[in-house]
Amino acid sequence: MSEPPGVTSEEQHELSFAPPKDDQIVLKHISLGRWVNPFGATAEEFIANTLDDNGLIDPETLINDMSARQLSQQFLSKRASFQEATRLGNMLLAVGVINEEQLAQCLDKQHKSHQPLGQLLVDAGYCTQQQMLEILNQQSTVREHYEELAEAESRVKHVWDKLRAFMTFD
Repeated sequence: MSEPPGVTSEEQHELSFAPPKDDQIVLKHISLGRWVNPFGATAEEFIANTLDDNGLIDPETLINDMSARQLSQQFLSKRASFQEATRLGNMLLAVGVINEEQLAQCLDKQHKSHQPLGQLLVDAGYCTQQQMLEILNQQSTVREHYEELAEAESRVKHVWDKLRAFMTFD
């Protein structure tokens, strides 16, 4: 059975981390289970970002022989691109339902009126109610995976909190 888009099966990853012997801890075979990946980040990037968020990496930290800091930066870049791409207006632009001028007009109006963008686009006749519902449904589905990713980050942080309880990092 194939996995849904953005989900890979069990993955194993090696994490090198400092201290003890030669100021390095090596953890092997980290299982991420069903890896929800809505924006193309690798598991290494995900792990690096979670560790970086919790102050657990330094410039020498490696994950699968790659700089953890660089991996974390790649994760953040991909996440920012994903967030931008899944904004309602950008999704409508991507499928050709509206054009940039129509979006700009409605965004300007939204800033003044504080009405929902989708309602403004429908009211202006730039898209139908049905088109709006379809895009909102797609957006909701994509963002559910994003929320699952946030839950996974929380679980990884919990594991590291437990690990720190058993180790001292000088």
